[in-house]
Amino acid sequence: MLFRSVSDQKKLELIPDVPFQANHLEKDLESWIESTPDILGEDLLVVARQLSIPGVGVLDLLCIDGVGVPVIVELKRDSTPREAVAQGLDYASWLDTQNDAEFREFAQQSLDKPLADAFFDHFDVELPGEIDCKNHRVILVAPKLDAAAERIINRSEERRVGKECRSRW
Repeated sequence: MLFRSVSDQKKLELIPDVPFQANHLEKDLESWIESTPDILGEDLLVVARQLSIPGVGVLDLLCIDGVGVPVIVELKRDSTPREAVAQGLDYASWLDTQNDAEFREFAQQSLDKPLADAFFDHFDVELPGEIDCKNHRVILVAPKLDAAAERIINRSEERRVGKECRSRW
């Protein structure tokens, strides 16, 4: 696919079709999502960025949606192998062990204000009660999924519908 832009000299110029990862870092993508979370298809409030989780890793973005459901956002610049899905599941299993007070503390440290205030400022509605960290979703952002990653996500979603799995993708 060819893209075009207007140069400083007001001439139409071709923009080379290069992969996203060739010119951008994962932190660029994090910043874009943090400032405009609806590029993920819904409005989210980013409550923590690069959250270090002992024994697990560094979670890219921890968010909350407009109805108070926690959302893990894992970003990959390149294609997504099944290891990235495993990483998302590892973060989800960690989130299962957290409670309302801990989630609010992560938000407070990152947002420099109470989660309820940030939620109201962002969504223009009150935070709907206690945060249930066992009821969460995982969003994996990547240019493409490999076949193994897609199979794992589809299987997880099938089990979720059958109520055997709590993580939603």
